[in-house]
Amino acid sequence: QHPPFDPPAPPQRRKRISNTIVMQSILVASRGVRGAFRVTRFHAMYGSIGIRERSTVLSERSERGLFDAILMAKSSIGTVESLKHDAKKSLTNALEAEELHINEVQDNLFVGNQRGLDLASLAQCLDSELAARDLKITELDERLRYLLHSDDSYQLVRARYLSTYKRDYLGTDTKKDRDIIADGKTTVHWGDARYDATLYTKLGRTDTAVFKKLYGLLPEKMDKISNDKMVILLNTHAGVLASDYKKGTRKFSTLFTRFIKALERSRFDETYPGVKDTEPVTAAMEVTIAYRAFVDCIRKE
Repeated sequence: QHPPFDPPAPPQRRKRISNTIVMQSILVASRGVRGAFRVTRFHAMYGSIGIRERSTVLSERSERGLFDAILMAKSSIGTVESLKHDAKKSLTNALEAEELHINEVQDNLFVGNQRGLDLASLAQCLDSELAARDLKITELDERLRYLLHSDDSYQLVRARYLSTYKRDYLGTDTKKDRDIIADGKTTVHWGDARYDATLYTKLGRTDTAVFKKLYGLLPEKMDKISNDKMVILLNTHAGVLASDYKKGTRKFSTLFTRFIKALERSRFDETYPGVKDTEPVTAAMEVTIAYRAFVDCIRKE
């Protein structure tokens, strides 16, 4: 329910209240989209936006045979007493006048007008952003623990990481790899695509197939990537592959490969454009779609 409203404000305060009401409407819509609570059709018409119905046409595409109907509209403010009536009228007009579209967000089907679908996509973007930041925090925590307890140089530690993976998972280690592994006691379990690439491009390491297996790209391609989001995904993939206690699923591997291919097709486009079902999908949009799918897989699995 909306909080109680103050009496109508004088004209000089009307603009401030208008901003407040609009922000409250957006917040309520977001809660409906993200499934924090269920709403009835009455609530949807009078201030909330999300409606959950059973689909008889699209049930094969949805895990539970359900889809979310979402409608969003804006209306000017007349009086505080008329807000509910105005909201009902605006939503009804939007339903009658605007075209409805179908969009899939995180394996859930949404049907609604374009504003409503944009709001659903915003929720997905926020989830992906939070998941990516959680991965970054975990990676930084691991590095901090290493820096606090290790006397080895980082260069030797990274070389040992690559050679250990080569020995334990690929079975292609050489005498030089075994010497690198023996030359020190510290072992790390996380990927560092940027630093590991320098072992090849600046320090003469030659087994590029190992790097590509871990990170999906050849070392020289790392110069094309400046976006930390992409680097975090590469590091996460390498960390799972070289882990003694984590194991990537087939879906994990498939979505990572799809992300890498989309990245290469886009010529390493890092703009992350928004994706709308009303527009043709470009190579850059494919990167966004593949990125979100892989982040969502990491978050769930």
